[in-house]
Amino acid sequence: MINRIVSILLGCLFTLNVSGQSGKVLLKNGSVLYGHIGKLDTRELELLIEEELLSLPVDMVRMVNIKKKIDVSVIDKEVYESLSLYGKKGIEKSIQIGLLHGREDSDASARETFSGAVQVSYRFNSFVQPGISVGYDHHDEFGIIPVLLTYKLDLSPKWSTPFLYGSAGYGFAKLFEENDINPGIDKVDGGLNYQLGLGYRWRSEKVGFEFAIGWKRQKVDFEYENFDWFWTDNENNITLIRKINRAEFKLGIIF
Repeated sequence: MINRIVSILLGCLFTLNVSGQSGKVLLKNGSVLYGHIGKLDTRELELLIEEELLSLPVDMVRMVNIKKKIDVSVIDKEVYESLSLYGKKGIEKSIQIGLLHGREDSDASARETFSGAVQVSYRFNSFVQPGISVGYDHHDEFGIIPVLLTYKLDLSPKWSTPFLYGSAGYGFAKLFEENDINPGIDKVDGGLNYQLGLGYRWRSEKVGFEFAIGWKRQKVDFEYENFDWFWTDNENNITLIRKINRAEFKLGIIF
């Protein structure tokens, strides 16, 4: 009976000490534990689960997520950041599908088409996440294959967080053989591609999902056959440069 009372008192005392440090712990064997984190240093992690105090060697822990701001009096910040998704290094892969919206030129009406991409990046930390992306953007008369260098910046250290992204590279163009919308196009060449946007990511231990809204710009050179509607006697084909600005709404799954 006395041991039970002492255990309860110690549990209450421990709970007060770790107030606000409710957390989630993923072990290397795949187990997930929820409780109050009262101590985390280079050697061990102490976790209060209900009224039971569990002490774990740090080398058994794969990842830690604290829901609120950490208390540095009981948490070693460097150790926490090395175990959190916020500071976790490694390769991150994602598959994205999107909807493109906007005018392809000043005379065209707004149209919706689709896009897709595969992206691989390396997470040094929350603020340094460079990568490379290869995708496909569908347009009325042609398709674009953008090959881009990417950069992502998380706006919070939590597993689920808003983020900013940007990318730049080259978009390779392919003219469709059956082009009923503008049959006067004889050839199309790609150009520089830029993207900027804002998104939100929901993340778990193994997989995550993201939604983003952004702006995409693609430079394209069109070579037209010399039809009468150009009002010219030039016998050569005519090249026009278009800079296509479109909004993009996309969903992705993260591995």
